[in-house]
Amino acid sequence: MSYTEEEIQSRCLQWYTHAFPLKEVVRITHLECITDGWESDLYALTLTWTQASGHTSEEVMLKLYYGERGRLLAQHEALALTHLSARGFPVPRLRLSALEQSPFGRPAVLMQRIARRRMDEALRASPPPQQRELLTRFCQLLVDLHALDWTPFVQDPVCPHPAKVLATWLSEERARLSELHIPTFDPVLAWLAAKSADVVCERLSVIHGDYHPWNVLLQEDGTAVVIDWTGLAVSDYRFDLARTLLLLETQGYPDLRDIILHLYGRLAGQIVEQIEFFEVIGCLRRLIDISVSLSQGATRMGMKPEATALMKQQAGPIHSVYVVLQQRTGLALPAIEQLLSTLA
Repeated sequence: MSYTEEEIQSRCLQWYTHAFPLKEVVRITHLECITDGWESDLYALTLTWTQASGHTSEEVMLKLYYGERGRLLAQHEALALTHLSARGFPVPRLRLSALEQSPFGRPAVLMQRIARRRMDEALRASPPPQQRELLTRFCQLLVDLHALDWTPFVQDPVCPHPAKVLATWLSEERARLSELHIPTFDPVLAWLAAKSADVVCERLSVIHGDYHPWNVLLQEDGTAVVIDWTGLAVSDYRFDLARTLLLLETQGYPDLRDIILHLYGRLAGQIVEQIEFFEVIGCLRRLIDISVSLSQGATRMGMKPEATALMKQQAGPIHSVYVVLQQRTGLALPAIEQLLSTLA
């Protein structure tokens, strides 16, 4: 469901004034579509209202979610912004969320707008000493996130047990692929199951699920803010770190993989073990998203309809993910190779 700019302004204005009746909103201005991802539509806008001292304005972002998983993604985002902000972790402030009765007909979140200079842009524009400083800050944010008390982020009264994380994940992934009628990845699941007995999870962490320099924004004073929390979960921290390493390695920054891994270990004061196992999981998840989206539609995976076209434009990075999977496991997946040939 899509709307014109006028409709977005009208619906957002009604939503905001209903939630904050004491604020007399005068207008919404500077509406701009700034979305560039697969999962959602993102708009920047300015809310202006009157109070005793005169006009006051607030820069906000409106995020609209797609597909069967849209409500879950919006719920994760709202939960993350609420709890992380309360604990001092740098995220946009949540203003409103609508999971069920949304004025837009699909889940929506309204949040503080952050100055839009991404960390990857700063990395490319900086000399080596400043790049090292930025990478250290990037890793420290992830270390700090993984060190937080995870219990407020678990809505289920039965707390997960670290020793059961992998077994639970494997069981859920098998069930999901069975429901989707995709046997393509059975060899990878078998490989993971065989190796999982040697992988020990000693602690749980809050994880972002898609942490990379494109999701870290730098404000004018240089402070960093982390965005895009639809993948929020409580699990082994290596799920998070491995996805970060995979994205850097396959999205044009292969040299950063070992640098980030070393920095993370130094800042966390620990040796990161068996990270390759979790990189295989990262490859599997990425290839599942792409395979299902191309065969059954992107909305099935909680993405916007045009995500399929965006994926087809990223044949190189997708092929790189498959190469990493092969390097780590020695497996060949003919169906994925056939899929990749159609993207070339």
